[in-house]
Amino acid sequence: MGSAPLMVWAAHFFFCYVLVAAACTRQAGDATTVKWILAGVSVVAVVATVTMTWPALGRIVRNRPARGLADTARAVGGVLALIAMLWTSLPIFVLPMC
Repeated sequence: MGSAPLMVWAAHFFFCYVLVAAACTRQAGDATTVKWILAGVSVVAVVATVTMTWPALGRIVRNRPARGLADTARAVGGVLALIAMLWTSLPIFVLPMC
């Protein structure tokens, strides 16, 4: 499915912002702990997205018989999802927690 990498990003986005909102509302725990959890979730999301995107990119680059639009959609969606995950994670790690 071509939109699978974007769905991983959407889940990553939702989890990151819900966790930060919950941590800021309750003032629960240490901000460092929350940032480590967010870093772990971000790494898992990036690995999942790369795992889904890599075969499609390989077929497109090597001009092997591809599935056409499905490979292109997955490759473009994967690259967009990786950029979006970076954009989502950057403020969390650079700015103060609350």
